[in-house]
Amino acid sequence: MDEKKGMKYKKIFYLFFCAFLLLLKTSFAKELVYPFSCYTESELAAVRAWEREWVGKKIDSANAASVKEYLPDSFYQLITTTHKWGESWFVIVPYQQILPTPGTITFTKRFYGKPKIDPGSGEILDFIAGVPFPDTTDPLEMAHNFRCRNFGDSYTSKEEGFIIDGKLHYDLALEINNNMCFFSGRTDKPPVPELPHNPKDIWRAFTILQKQPPEVRNIRIMELHYKDRLKAYDSWFWNPTIRRVIRRSTSERQDAQGGSDICGFDNFGWDGPVSLNKYQYLGNKELLLCRHNNPKKLTMLQAIVSVMELSVNG
Repeated sequence: MDEKKGMKYKKIFYLFFCAFLLLLKTSFAKELVYPFSCYTESELAAVRAWEREWVGKKIDSANAASVKEYLPDSFYQLITTTHKWGESWFVIVPYQQILPTPGTITFTKRFYGKPKIDPGSGEILDFIAGVPFPDTTDPLEMAHNFRCRNFGDSYTSKEEGFIIDGKLHYDLALEINNNMCFFSGRTDKPPVPELPHNPKDIWRAFTILQKQPPEVRNIRIMELHYKDRLKAYDSWFWNPTIRRVIRRSTSERQDAQGGSDICGFDNFGWDGPVSLNKYQYLGNKELLLCRHNNPKKLTMLQAIVSVMELSVNG
């Protein structure tokens, strides 16, 4: 009897010892520091030193070559090819960090370490909200960070711009109305992180109404993306010409749409399955991109420049 009691106490002691080691490991685990700064202190000092010479300067075709290394090539060509695109310019402003929303910070820290990549498909598993891999250097995980980003738990936007043909010298107005609602992955607007009634496990719903130019007027698209990234999203297309709602098959989502040269997967930089592509991390590059801009000051040509910058930035 005493021997059985002794074995029982040994087992209890062993369990307590294992629990203590686990608690000790957790206590000394590396705490996630988020959000990150783009620069270390020394790097930021170098940026500020560069800014002392350049902030406030107007960059146009005459001096664009002096900052060519910081411009996307397409943007540089637009500024310098004045015989085709006319004269355009921008003013350099100081670097300013743009922080994630409070909810994004909270959920990134709360679920840190829980999302993982399925080794077979390459798709993300166990993602709930926030940034799934905030401190990664793995290119596939970076791609999932990009794909999982939240544009606002629910929002509407009106995109206005111009389609300009520099050779034929014609221009058309562009107007698109967007609506997006995140059913899950919500971070800031209650309920978070998911709507209480979501039986189909929807990640987000997205609608588009194209109003201009005339060739695509009243085209409407609705998409439902799911929490299960291995499940193809559903998409429907309203064609006003034939007055029919058409369900877009998975294969059609890489076909050109609306008289353009873009496909369904091209939205937001990339809006299709992450696993369709191969990724490589090439490193960081300093770029001058459109930030802190006042849209009320845009003219027709400046609007095009702004749209191109944002497109390059993703």
